Parts: sequence; C-alpha cells; structure tokens
Amino acid sequence: MTTKHLKTNDVWNFPQNERIIVCWNEEYQPIGDGGALLNRFLGSIARNFKVFPICYSTWKKIPKDYKEDIIQNTIQAKFVVNSDIQINYILKVLNHKWRDFRQELWQQRDDAMRTRDELIAMAPKDIDRDH
Repeated sequence: MTTKHLKTNDVWNFPQNERIIVCWNEEYQPIGDGGALLNRFLGSIARNFKVFPICYSTWKKIPKDYKEDIIQNTIQAKFVVNSDIQINYILKVLNHKWRDFRQELWQQRDDAMRTRDELIAMAPKDIDRDH
C-alpha cells in the first residue's frame, strides 16, 4: 500500500493492478481523500454522455446493463468497492449528478424563441445528435 496524491484525471490512467482505497463512515458515505476522489470521479462519469446518454428522460430508463458495466469495469476496477451498500450509494450519486448535469445543459440552451433543430445544433460536440 502506498500513498499518492491524485487528481480526478489521474484515476482514468491509474494502473490496472492497483486500486484506490475508499474509507466509509457508519452511514456508508465515503470519507477522507479517497472518498473525495471517488465523488469527483463519479461526477466525471456522470458528465460522460457516451457512458450515460442524455436521451433517456429519467435515470430509471437507463438500461441496467449501462449501470452494471460502469460499476464493474470502471469504478470497481479503480476503487476498492465491495459491498452492495457501497454500490447503491454510488448509483444514487451517479443518478443525482447525471440528472443535475442533464438539467444544467438544458437550462443553458433553453430558449422559447429557438426551434428544436436550433437547440440540437447548439449541443456540445461530444453528445450524439440522436441524444
């Protein structure tokens, strides 16, 4: 075990054979530096529309496969997260961050004077036009 000072972008390039330890309090909330890094990383995932597209009207409509894939192949590959309680916390945080960012995007571009096509044309480049 070693101590490293990591930024959110460092997590994406973290070695495959290493994982970040996250401490959890009695209320099953991540705490400390590992917890703060996990929360920032979840924010970067929620803003990645290749992972969680914005074409779904609610979090419940996002296919379960999307959620399971991100938990297993991204979060558990980079962080020590083992219990169902921890996974449920992570999914809840992703839900809130995805919803808030989706709403923020809409509010930035919402204008009653613009047509739907004009609004779509204003979408960020990393969002598929179908979404």
